[in-house]
Amino acid sequence: MPRTPVWLAVGLLGTIGLSAARGRLKFPESLFGYEKRVAEVNAEREFLLGHVVNGEWKRKLFTTRRSGSDAQQKEALAFLAARGVDRVFVTPKVPFMVFMLAGLVAAVLVSSPLYWV
Repeated sequence: MPRTPVWLAVGLLGTIGLSAARGRLKFPESLFGYEKRVAEVNAEREFLLGHVVNGEWKRKLFTTRRSGSDAQQKEALAFLAARGVDRVFVTPKVPFMVFMLAGLVAAVLVSSPLYWV
């Protein structure tokens, strides 16, 4: 049985569980990130799940490094604070190499025992 769907389900349930534990479960944002107070967001370590377009906040679920510099995210946080928004959904800035390493380790652990069978 492939384990990738199991780990994907665990990750999704983890983010949903974190949002539910904080009492702020909201779909689909809870599938991609977690909610945090605007004043506590660290723009250097977290992506906002949204951006400002023509003076209006737009939801954005999939973020990349191209989606906004730290300065743009700080401007978006200032915009939200000025509007009186208390909380915003964020996702951590995890380098893709972390996932590549996890995949390599999983491949070695799963395939190496099969090599000797």
